Formats: sequence, C-alpha cells, structure tokens
Amino acid sequence: MGVPDLQFDGALISGAVGLLTSLLLAYVPGLNAWWETFTHKREALAGVGLILAVAMAGLHYAGAINLGLGPFGWPVIWQVLGAWWMFAGAGQLAYTAQRSVTKQ
Repeated sequence: MGVPDLQFDGALISGAVGLLTSLLLAYVPGLNAWWETFTHKREALAGVGLILAVAMAGLHYAGAINLGLGPFGWPVIWQVLGAWWMFAGAGQLAYTAQRSVTKQ
C-alpha cells in the first residue's frame, strides 16, 4: 500500500495558504505585533484571498500551472469563489483554534 495520490486544486492550495498565513500572523513575533495593531484585518485577509484565487486562475490560463479548470465560464468563476472561501475558512479555523488554545 503506497502513499495516496493527492490532487492539488485551487481550493486545496488556497486553503493551505490561508492556514499558513493565519499561523504566521499568530506566531511570528514581529509579524504578530504588527498584525495586532493593524485596523483593517478582515478586509486585508479577504482581499488577499481573492487576489490569490484570481491569480491562480490567471496562472492556469497563462499556462504556468494546471488546475484543470477548462474553458472560462461560470463553472470557473464558481471554482475561483470556492478557492476564496477555502482560504477564508482555513484561516478562520486556524485563528479559532489558536484563540481556544491561548485561553486555556
């Protein structure tokens, strides 16, 4: 029995980046201090997630990465939105877990 084949699609990549971003903002000392004083946290994270999702679709259509999106249309727009939501969900999950650990 070998290692299962993991397919990296846009949602998985953006979820991993969202999780990593949230952990970096919580645990890197200089970055954490700056983030705590930043006033537009929600807007910044939402913008970064959307830029990431659109950039991945752009890289796909430029031929740099293969996400298996197919021709551009509504299904691709929904996949871009899904990647954006995955970024936000993974980041929120890490933030909630970090908050519950620090309260104990």
